[in-house]
Amino acid sequence: MFYKKLYQHSKGLFWIFVSFLFAFVFLNYKWGVVATPVYQYGMYSGPMYLSDTLHLMQVNINGKKLNMAEYAFASKDKMLVMPERYLKSLHQNKAIQQSLQRIFTPVGMGALFNSDNFVQQVQPQLFMQWYRNQLQNFMHEEINAIEIVQQDYLRQATHLVPLGTPQKIADLAYP
Repeated sequence: MFYKKLYQHSKGLFWIFVSFLFAFVFLNYKWGVVATPVYQYGMYSGPMYLSDTLHLMQVNINGKKLNMAEYAFASKDKMLVMPERYLKSLHQNKAIQQSLQRIFTPVGMGALFNSDNFVQQVQPQLFMQWYRNQLQNFMHEEINAIEIVQQDYLRQATHLVPLGTPQKIADLAYP
């Protein structure tokens, strides 16, 4: 057994290994923090329920709805995931930082989780300029205006039914 061989090889290394193991188990049990990919039980431990409502993003370029069927899957993914992740990070990073700081401060590691490492520093205007450059690389055309909207849809058996009006998330026009 690995533990027995490690103990025979180096007692100090064995106790360090066992201490880390117990620390990870304790953190997972006590605070629900996933400390390492080995302890990803929560990802697969229950059924996945589908909501009847979907929240979808739509990118409009130069006043036209971007037709995602024209692009490769990887390009589509980048076109939609980049703004979605950026917008989520604006709202979630501070809460994540505060939670981790609360958890790790009692064990003397709270200083590692300062706001400079977690709070989004990129302003929306800079992000949209960067995003415009990325879209121009994908589309190989000049972009004068970008609009990102979010629309809620109700899932039906064969199709999606729009709910309400689309909400404008970001809008940027270039001269």
